[in-house]
Amino acid sequence: MKMINVANDFSVLPAGRYVTDGDYTGEHFYRFLVKNLEELPPNEVIEINFDGVLGAGSSFLEQSFAELVRQGNISKSDFKKRFKIIANDHPEIISKVQRYVEGA
Repeated sequence: MKMINVANDFSVLPAGRYVTDGDYTGEHFYRFLVKNLEELPPNEVIEINFDGVLGAGSSFLEQSFAELVRQGNISKSDFKKRFKIIANDHPEIISKVQRYVEGA
């Protein structure tokens, strides 16, 4: 299992959709996730832990995760199998990610 701690490996305040919105946006994180997907065996689970972040905006979450499905990096069903989202500090992140992936 590949573990990514957003606060430590990316930013404590991920926000924005596009790279033009700042340094730690959904588009940046999408690219980070694609790189990780490409480096891992096809069935390896990726745990994304949001504990320690100050928050994660809707535009950040939508761009990061739904874009994986829109661009064909992963199917919706494979996303459910391969991604485990942890967000004890902000549990609403989990339902938002699920909703955005389903809507992609």
